[in-house]
Amino acid sequence: MINYLYNLKFCALFLLGIYSIVRNIWKDKARIALNQQLTRARKKAMSKENTTNIIDCLDKGPAWINNDDWNQMIKDVWSTPEFQRRSESARRNRLTKTDGKRSTHSGGTVSFASYRANMVRIFFYA
Repeated sequence: MINYLYNLKFCALFLLGIYSIVRNIWKDKARIALNQQLTRARKKAMSKENTTNIIDCLDKGPAWINNDDWNQMIKDVWSTPEFQRRSESARRNRLTKTDGKRSTHSGGTVSFASYRANMVRIFFYA
């Protein structure tokens, strides 16, 4: 009986640990997805209004966002100098050239031959 309770306690702790890990992963993925959706909605609204100023998009948000919430995000987040500064900095970083190419983080797969040649160049000729 004691062995059974010990095993039950171990299983419960194990499952709680996994639940916590899965929950954290889910929260992270949901945060990223929501951020991407809001970015697309903001860009689409600005494109529809043919403007670069987000203030011009007040009361013109997507149907899936409550109008009061949309206006609040514009006023409290997207139109702040801090957001504009970070946005401009990120835009410049995305356009920065490294080794003669823009760093897009989407270069695709690299062949073993290319990887080997780069490693040889870095470790033996640098």
